[in-house]
Amino acid sequence: MRPLATAQLLILLSQATPLVTSQDSSSSCLDYSTRSRTRHPPFSPGRHALSSARPSPSCRTFNLSSLESLLGTLPIADPDLLRLWQNTYPNTLDTAIKWHGHSNSPDSEEELTFIITGDINAMWLRDSARQLQSYLPLLTPSPSSDSLASLFRGTVNTQARNVLSAGYCNSFRPPPESGVISDEEGGDKDVVRPEYDRAGVFECKWEVDSLASFLELSRDYYFSTHDIEFFGRQGNWTEAVRRVVEVGRGMQRGTTYGADGRVLGSGYSFARMTTRSTETLANDGAGSPVASGTGLVRSAFRPSDDATTYQFLVPGNMMFCVALAGAAVIAEDLGEQELAGEMRAFSREVREGIEKFGVVEVVGRMG
Repeated sequence: MRPLATAQLLILLSQATPLVTSQDSSSSCLDYSTRSRTRHPPFSPGRHALSSARPSPSCRTFNLSSLESLLGTLPIADPDLLRLWQNTYPNTLDTAIKWHGHSNSPDSEEELTFIITGDINAMWLRDSARQLQSYLPLLTPSPSSDSLASLFRGTVNTQARNVLSAGYCNSFRPPPESGVISDEEGGDKDVVRPEYDRAGVFECKWEVDSLASFLELSRDYYFSTHDIEFFGRQGNWTEAVRRVVEVGRGMQRGTTYGADGRVLGSGYSFARMTTRSTETLANDGAGSPVASGTGLVRSAFRPSDDATTYQFLVPGNMMFCVALAGAAVIAEDLGEQELAGEMRAFSREVREGIEKFGVVEVVGRMG
């Protein structure tokens, strides 16, 4: 069966019959990691009789009426595959929106969202952006606080706050307004420079795709809603973007050896007491030496949160290049012409670096 285009999928879903959801057996809501270990009706009529894994509506972390109206029978011949889709597509909204509310600043209506990846009360810039991007086909403009648009706005605001507080970090603890308890140690024992507020940061592994994810999420929301008032209303967005540019520029600088044979200083360093080489950086936390002048941005860690051996991570730079150019449209439409120009210039530098140093011509056939 050929994959369906997004437009076809939405048409089919809008014509589908509603999905019957299962109910929890107890009046209290079980943690999803516990609930998912047991079988719950209704079961799929296929050979594997797959369980309905969704929590009951009262136990879901975010109920979205537009999603529920679309969930139904797809033209998938195998009922077990259909059940897998019904279980997995809503999963972030069902289980991972740990908190959605507003800032406690006086006279502030700033929306905030805290999204976990599943089993840790921490929010990764990259992961939370990727989780919401699954729902882009459903995103429409809405001022309502219980809308998908509000969920996106809250995530952009929370990420902007985090980028401003600790631009090199990848994972953050719950906002104080949420009342959610961060019950994990995280990177509290890591030796990281520059220093950061450990009360707000769960882990501080510098990953270029983390900042790219913040820019991409902002771009995705804007291109889907054209809500420029949101970005103008939240003044911290432009300041967060300036911080992204500042951090990225700093990580373009190399860390080659000096005349005395020592690795030159780095704007960022990370050291952890561990028996795993993937959990720390060599050379006293600076990582493997790299040269300046390539146009590329160093990334100390990969999207897997494992340390890089070669810091010019090409896929991360490709993502950062595209994200800078996309978010520059928002800055331009806000009237921030200088910032937009700087973002586009930075994007071009990274692109040229990729084309010069990240492309290898393979001669002959393999295999």
